[in-house]
Amino acid sequence: MEFSEIVKNGVPYYHNDSDLRRLLEACSYLKGEEQKQIAKAFYLAKEAHEGQEREGGEPYFIHPFTVAFYASYFQLSSKLIIGCLLHDTVEDTSVTLDDIALYFGEEVRDIVDSVTKLNSFSSKEMKIATNTSKLFRSFLHLHPEAFILKLLDRVHNMSTIDKKKNRDKQIENSNETLQIFVPMARNLGCGLIRDALEDRSIHCLNPEKYFQIEQERDQIEQESLPKTQDLIASLQQHLNQQNIPVSIRFQMKQIYAIYQALNRNLSYEQMHDLRVVKMTVPTVLDCYASLQSIHQVIAPIQNRMKDYIASPKMNKYQAFHTTGHFQEDLQYQIQIKTQEMTDLAEKGICVYDNQPNTTMQKELEHFEFYKLLKSLEELVPDDMEFYQALKKHILRDRICITLSDGTKHELPKNSTVLDLICSLGLEDLFHFSKALCNGKPVTLGTALKNEDNITLYSRMDSVRPNRTMIRDCKTPYAKKLLTTIMHL
Repeated sequence: MEFSEIVKNGVPYYHNDSDLRRLLEACSYLKGEEQKQIAKAFYLAKEAHEGQEREGGEPYFIHPFTVAFYASYFQLSSKLIIGCLLHDTVEDTSVTLDDIALYFGEEVRDIVDSVTKLNSFSSKEMKIATNTSKLFRSFLHLHPEAFILKLLDRVHNMSTIDKKKNRDKQIENSNETLQIFVPMARNLGCGLIRDALEDRSIHCLNPEKYFQIEQERDQIEQESLPKTQDLIASLQQHLNQQNIPVSIRFQMKQIYAIYQALNRNLSYEQMHDLRVVKMTVPTVLDCYASLQSIHQVIAPIQNRMKDYIASPKMNKYQAFHTTGHFQEDLQYQIQIKTQEMTDLAEKGICVYDNQPNTTMQKELEHFEFYKLLKSLEELVPDDMEFYQALKKHILRDRICITLSDGTKHELPKNSTVLDLICSLGLEDLFHFSKALCNGKPVTLGTALKNEDNITLYSRMDSVRPNRTMIRDCKTPYAKKLLTTIMHL
């Protein structure tokens, strides 16, 4: 079953031993001793939450059980599965962090501690800022697994949000999901989690529009079905003739993505990726070799080919996209990936958990977003200031800039040339001479756009930034860096 279906339909819970058996079956990729630890955590959490109920009246343990089931779908480590089962025990039961450390070790203890909310604050905003900062700092310095747990926890909470009696709280949680958790899932490459959070959020915020889009999308899919089947069969035949093994599946555009496109006044006919054919082939060479066959089946549209294999997205997404018309009318986007690319596109950073030769923490260091977030955290230690910067600049829509050496750099939307320079480091800042954007001279205050090409020139001597430059930057990181330099 697809992850989206699991989220939509829910995980069955029978309140008997079959629940543990099903969870352990889902965790069959883990070793026997690890499964024993999961069983121990299952019974501890179940007993600790005994008698507690969620707002909808169902047993509370359904929540950590479901979150653990989600984690098993991504084949995450036993320590993270255990953390999912125990993640609310310290906050809501008599179980302590010391108990968790005693039975399951320090790593599980730290993961649970990272997602355990702090209380006793002077204001609601301060509570949110402090707990969010705590979670992000843990993500940066301790256990990034804690944030994956929090994302999965939020997926289940959003899938059951209609059971919350307070409508204002529903809206607040949905907006927070779109502002904080969706950008994190996107930047960590967790496509399945991002899609689930986005769809559940718009389902809550605008249910009438959600169901309208769902109905229209399903109707378009059914009307397109005969030609879609013909297209897949034709692609399969052509790839077989090339002796390229291929797995093909079809997917309609995500509801939230359609919602956004409609808000930009695009019609369904104008959405080039409304119908998506996903092809998985064995090797990178096969990805490119298959294009010849693909373009014999569809008539490719100019400027609709994207090579994310040679030039991956900032969240490490890789694929070759080509869009064209089939039988002269219906438009399809075709995505070609290897299995490794498919796993990374759907699971993101999660693919590095429970691996013998690497860790999630080690792989995070290769994500540009992680580097930016870490730089901000080091420069902005105050929890409230850090939280505000997260919401307004770090987690908002982002643009991708290509430097003259071919490297890509990600920045918050509306960033300026000076923001870019500050993000590259003090060496670039102190030796900056001039900049070209798409071959034309620009000033430090020039706003950058997605896919701009930037060339920066350096000078031999060092020039100290002056106070007036602060007005030319938009990001809190750049402003804080310049302010710090002024006080040195």
